Amino acid sequence: MPDPAATDSALPGDHMRLLDLAVFLGLTLLAPWVVHMIPSWDDSPIGAKLLPIFYAPLIAALTGRGQVAVTVALLAPWVNHLLFGMPPRPIAMLLNIELVVFSIVAASMASRWAGQAWLGPVAYLATKPIVFVALLSFPGLMPSLSAAAFTVSSTVQAWPGLVVLALLSLFVNKLFPPHAST
Repeated sequence: MPDPAATDSALPGDHMRLLDLAVFLGLTLLAPWVVHMIPSWDDSPIGAKLLPIFYAPLIAALTGRGQVAVTVALLAPWVNHLLFGMPPRPIAMLLNIELVVFSIVAASMASRWAGQAWLGPVAYLATKPIVFVALLSFPGLMPSLSAAAFTVSSTVQAWPGLVVLALLSLFVNKLFPPHAST
């Protein structure tokens, strides 16, 4: 027979993980919505420049919630697509790949290098070779651009977002200490 005290002590942790998931998923919905209200200074989407869908997974990874970061990465593009129609399906597929790789890299680096400004940008840049290979493997995802052109253009236009990711990497652990469980 299971020990009732052991069962009771497991419940708060489960509830905390669900609460963390809800909060961070909500942030991945809210951040792009708010950022997309900012007018773009050229013809490319503002989200591709400021990378708002990466903020919540990065914050989750930096605060010791690696599993939450990866789960949010799997869900965020599709929940955004279903609720708001954005990103379009091919971009949602690429974002899914990018966000999962980003979350895994950020979570694995966060425990060792928390508070380093380069952590978020390096985690983002680590996604680019994977996206390049995905586009080479599935050219129908972005038929209007070559894998190389898309990878280069999406990396270059993301420089303002890399600055935001650097600032988050630098200050999140000062404002929100890491969570006790990963």
